[in-house]
Amino acid sequence: MSHSATSLGAAFAEAVTSKNYARVADLLHPDVDFRALTPNRSWQAHDSDTVIEQVLMSWIEPDEHVEELISVDTDTIVDCERDGRIDWVRLVCSGSRPV
Repeated sequence: MSHSATSLGAAFAEAVTSKNYARVADLLHPDVDFRALTPNRSWQAHDSDTVIEQVLMSWIEPDEHVEELISVDTDTIVDCERDGRIDWVRLVCSGSRPV
């Protein structure tokens, strides 16, 4: 796995959990292919604005705070990188966990 892929994946997870949507926008390619599974729902988006506004902003409410990002796993599927941005995402989330 390339260091770049690991860095991008970790940076994306950190930006999402800190609700830093400007950073998320910087990390995502404008034409990202995004798919995610959360409890009881699947999500799809094909541009970074939709990922941010209709998916990520609905996952963590404005008054919610993520206390800890426990782990991030990333992997390289293909041996090419487009432009240093994330252009393909497959994400699985277990949902909120009890304290």
